[in-house]
Amino acid sequence: MQSSKGRFLWVLMLAMSLTATTLAQSPRASSDGRIIPPLPPDRTTSRSAPREIPAALRIEPPPADDAPQLRPPSRTPGEKRAEVLPDKLRATPLPQRPAETRSSEKHNELAANPTPSVTVEVITPTNAAVGQPATFEIVVRNAGSRSVDRVTVIHDLPENLQFIGTSPEAQENDKRLSWKIAKLEAGEEKRIKVKVKANDDGEFDLRASASITVSGASTARFIKPKLPKLAVKMTGPDTVLMGEEVAFEIQITNTGPVRVKRIVLRDKLPSGLTHPQGREIEAEIGGLKPGESRTLTLRTIAAKSGTFANEIHATAQIDEKQADEIDLAGGIANTSIEATATATVHVGEPALSVKQAGPKQCQQRAEAIFSIEVNNSGSARTKNVRVVDQLPRNMEFIAASDDGRYDATSHAIVWSLGALDFGTQRMLTVKARGRSVGEGVNRIHAEAEGDLNAQSDLPVRVEGAPSLSLEILPLNDPAPIRKDVEYEIRVFNEGSQPCTNLHVGITLPDGMFLRDAQAPSPYKLDENQVVFAPYSKLGTRADLVYRIKVQCKTPGDAKLRVQLTCDQLQRPVIREEKSRFLQP
Repeated sequence: MQSSKGRFLWVLMLAMSLTATTLAQSPRASSDGRIIPPLPPDRTTSRSAPREIPAALRIEPPPADDAPQLRPPSRTPGEKRAEVLPDKLRATPLPQRPAETRSSEKHNELAANPTPSVTVEVITPTNAAVGQPATFEIVVRNAGSRSVDRVTVIHDLPENLQFIGTSPEAQENDKRLSWKIAKLEAGEEKRIKVKVKANDDGEFDLRASASITVSGASTARFIKPKLPKLAVKMTGPDTVLMGEEVAFEIQITNTGPVRVKRIVLRDKLPSGLTHPQGREIEAEIGGLKPGESRTLTLRTIAAKSGTFANEIHATAQIDEKQADEIDLAGGIANTSIEATATATVHVGEPALSVKQAGPKQCQQRAEAIFSIEVNNSGSARTKNVRVVDQLPRNMEFIAASDDGRYDATSHAIVWSLGALDFGTQRMLTVKARGRSVGEGVNRIHAEAEGDLNAQSDLPVRVEGAPSLSLEILPLNDPAPIRKDVEYEIRVFNEGSQPCTNLHVGITLPDGMFLRDAQAPSPYKLDENQVVFAPYSKLGTRADLVYRIKVQCKTPGDAKLRVQLTCDQLQRPVIREEKSRFLQP
């Protein structure tokens, strides 16, 4: 009973407080008919006045049937509280609006139209149950008389509310939800539905805010400035030879809308080019009207091989009066204009070399082949290459490759090869024959444009061909058995070359034995072989004589065999002599 009376007194005091607040905040009429605005609330003295929470959502469990007070249901000692809370809760609205709770906040409200004015209102449901989804609305209105662009709506969820979803879809960042409205016409409103769920009973403060972008507009006219402009073009040869002239053609053009004056060209030549004025060249060529061009030639000399980039730099000026006439904000800070151009040239240095390969000895009447290699090891093409092979006088020409022409008067072969690119070579061949014994030189001479020369000499000795004759002369044939018989063996060098290390060997037939021998070198007897020591050298048109004395034991024909070798013979010379021995 006491508790019921206490509740009644609390409700009565609350109603009186609300009535007093309403009267204080309501407008009233004065004695002269003027409307007196409501008094502002006294925040320092009115402690019992209820706190105004925008769209406060109070979620409580429903009261019990026998006790309509606001408290959770009772439970017996030791009873565990259920994990699932009551599925139906009542959302108690604020006293000022029994049906539903509404709160509005105005953002970016300006003093007068057509200043844009945007309001935000949060509408919560009358009833919401713990653990069940609840939907509230955020209403964004344009209360102004003009449209607004790029409206941003932000809502921060309380900690104990679980976010489920929104329509339209929101951008979620932790507990902050945001929406973008591209354009909101005057008087138009947008509604945003937010679905949440409370996991415990209580009261939650739901707030939303909106921000807009206010912009101004004007018309600006942009004019393309007519700036002065200078263009430079430089051309030159791609490749030259060292020592040749390198001419650069320079074309300068006024491509701007105003006249330029005091045009100055400056060129700092690279290290591979030279000029009579030195490496730094400067020339003033006057002025140019709009669209006018002028062409000049810069002549230099290639002094070093390599690749070089030559850069020309041009400067010019315009009158300050003309500069003032150019319609630009702030004017022109500098009345000087510049332009550059670059040309690259490769300075090549041609080279010419020649070498040959062939026999240093050649036998008389034998053939010899000479190989000639002509090479350009430089960095540029070698032009008008000419090669001459001067044959030795004791050799005669047979043939030449690559259209080589033989001149009988000069006893030489001549080739005209034309140009030879750098890094390339040509191979030539000559076939000749030894004509007479003696010493000679095969001389190759190569020459090309640019005073290029190269030479190669190869000494050649023509040796005579060896030619040995061998004769066996029986001095008494036929002869009786067991009587001395003499043989004379003669070696004659009828060739054009001396013979060295001559070996003479005699083979006696069966029944014949040696009695004596006379020779230019010692001998030894090995069974039926008579071997003479080597004779060191036999000159041309010279001969050797070997005499032996033999006896034969048996009658009949006997065949004596002689063999001759020397360093110059590839095969031995063999002769045989048959003699008859008689029975006395």
